[in-house]
Amino acid sequence: MPSTTMTSALIGKSLSAQFTMQSRIAKRLSTMAKTLKIHVHFICHPRKTEAFLRKGDISGTADLTNAADNVFMVHRVNADFMMRYRSVYPKLEIQPDVGNVVEIMKNRDLGVVDEMIKLYFDRRSRTMSDVKGLPPQHAWSEKIEQMLMEGFTRVNQGELPMEWR
Repeated sequence: MPSTTMTSALIGKSLSAQFTMQSRIAKRLSTMAKTLKIHVHFICHPRKTEAFLRKGDISGTADLTNAADNVFMVHRVNADFMMRYRSVYPKLEIQPDVGNVVEIMKNRDLGVVDEMIKLYFDRRSRTMSDVKGLPPQHAWSEKIEQMLMEGFTRVNQGELPMEWR
């Protein structure tokens, strides 16, 4: 099945038909995620605005965010962000070295809404962290004991092709 975006699938349809289809897709993804006990990342882009971005700025029907259990907005901390964020978060202080923020607009499980997580970029590792100066910690950076699973054969490192090591 060829890959497509929701937007390309809706080209040529009336605005009402587009919103109906978007709503059906969002609700079906939500139902599927709950049934299969999985997490679906559904990426929606906001429409262009001069104001600080909110859930209502996500292009399409409100059902895109209503059906979701979690809604996050990723903001680049630039001049526009710095001019606008205080309209929503008047007490929030953003230090000059914060590169991006992830705004938790909705977290149904924990009841968290309108919370900002500041992210600092580490040039050496090219990673972001919510703790400034924290060296990146990855599970794969430690030696992980391999488990032998049924139906698989243990292979020594030397037996693997060089590009797999």
